Amino acid sequence: MAKTKRARARSRSTSSVQNGSPTTPPVIRSQGFSRASAQTRVLDARPDTLDFRDRMFEPTLIEVQTERPLDEYRKMKVPILDQGTEGACTGFGLATVVHYLLRTRDVIRDDAEISPRMLYDMARRYDEWPGEKYSGSSARGAMKGWHKHGVCSRSHWIYDRKLEKQDGKLFTKRYEDALRRPLGAYFRVNHKDLIAMHAAITEVGILYATSQVHEGWQNVGTDGVIQWTPESQIIGGHAFAIVAYDEKGFWIQNSWADDWGKDGYAQISYDDWLANGSDIWVARLGAPVILRARESVSRSVGVASQGSRGYVFCDLRPHIISLGNNGQLKTDADVNSEAMNLRTVMLAVSEAKSLGLVILDLGDTPSASTRRISLTSWFRLRRAVEHTPTVFVALARQSNARTCASLVIECARAKASWSGSLGVSRLLRTTEFHARSTHRRMQCTPVFTATAI
Repeated sequence: MAKTKRARARSRSTSSVQNGSPTTPPVIRSQGFSRASAQTRVLDARPDTLDFRDRMFEPTLIEVQTERPLDEYRKMKVPILDQGTEGACTGFGLATVVHYLLRTRDVIRDDAEISPRMLYDMARRYDEWPGEKYSGSSARGAMKGWHKHGVCSRSHWIYDRKLEKQDGKLFTKRYEDALRRPLGAYFRVNHKDLIAMHAAITEVGILYATSQVHEGWQNVGTDGVIQWTPESQIIGGHAFAIVAYDEKGFWIQNSWADDWGKDGYAQISYDDWLANGSDIWVARLGAPVILRARESVSRSVGVASQGSRGYVFCDLRPHIISLGNNGQLKTDADVNSEAMNLRTVMLAVSEAKSLGLVILDLGDTPSASTRRISLTSWFRLRRAVEHTPTVFVALARQSNARTCASLVIECARAKASWSGSLGVSRLLRTTEFHARSTHRRMQCTPVFTATAI
């Protein structure tokens, strides 16, 4: 079995070998940004905060070669990226990893150029810091964004400041295309364990890394060697891909175009890495999934499921506007809202003229807050849907619309069924609810049951 895996890995690494020197990969530059120099580069990648939920990579008994030549990696023709003057290295570094995995996939090779912009925006959405109005992000945030959404092609999300306000209709197409490139299994690698790093890159072929950057990065010669001494001054943080190694150190692919270092590559010594390295992640591509049954969607978002849920929420996002405190758009949830998403929903409403169902979910809002909604506001909402086929439903802990409500239904839990014995861990199996109408002419008490799946 081990021989079969090694043979497959060798055939994959040599599948695009050409005679002579490695062919020059394409260079993808971010548009709308000026070319960066050593003085204008933004080095703002942030190290991951401590999180015990991270799954750690455990080395297996796979045979680790004494070296992984850079020339072998270059035969894959992974594009060299240029992030320009924006601090978007977390998106560009991860884009390099995705490009490599797509080009070395066993079954269907994919040479598409993916969008660093989507990876960077999702990284800021899911990293450890609130909001998105800042530069830089973390490697964990980028991995979580890929995990939850996938990544679309560059043509669907162009990295161009001049085209940031793109057609809102692209929103749905963008996320549908992203589902074609989901993240599969991924692990955090101990960045101080060189054995684990060598084993991980041998298994997958590439690592996603962040590190502190010193002044030696600004003066890399054509040999690609980054000079470092313990006295080197730290000037920021950066994200990149580790693509090869030898006895001297790791070879990295950077996102500073092909005129930096050795055609866009550089070698970081083991001493330098152990002193300044921050984070390492290793990942595999997942398989696209289509779910048609409602029960399957429920199981995919349940507590027992820890896989990617991007294929579940893709259909929901165009129909949901999620608000946080003070009416601000909520952008840090699985089903989140952005200004572009809001415009897309409103455009659909204007084109449809009317909707079948509108739900206002106030279930997590304290009753003291919902009571501050004036009766005039409820009256306006009622007038908006009168004489239309639209049903407006407000979910709250108590009735607040009062006389403006055509029907009020109160739900209460009747009983619950648990598995297991008292004194030990138990799981909720079923719960029964009673619904009661408060309208005098519509007195009924239907019973419905929810079952854990």
